[in-house]
Amino acid sequence: MINDESIPKPVEGYRVEEMDGELLLYHPQSTATVYMNNTAALVWQLCDGSRETAEIVSILSESFPDASTSVRQDVIRALETFTEQGALEVSGV
Repeated sequence: MINDESIPKPVEGYRVEEMDGELLLYHPQSTATVYMNNTAALVWQLCDGSRETAEIVSILSESFPDASTSVRQDVIRALETFTEQGALEVSGV
């Protein structure tokens, strides 16, 4: 389970692609694909293996103050999806 102290790090080889106006997280060797909305794409960009979940939430809350009540929930949901799809490794869980 992802928590505020979790540190998400991308699995090597995944990249963001835009196809037909949609954002995809794609791994060419495994052909794994994860569809992303704009929020999920921002979360992915902030997952660098050094930031804790709480820091990612804080950055996005500051960037989108009108959405601050749902930012944490959206970040956790995106991280869980990336992890379930094998695109993220999470330490500190």
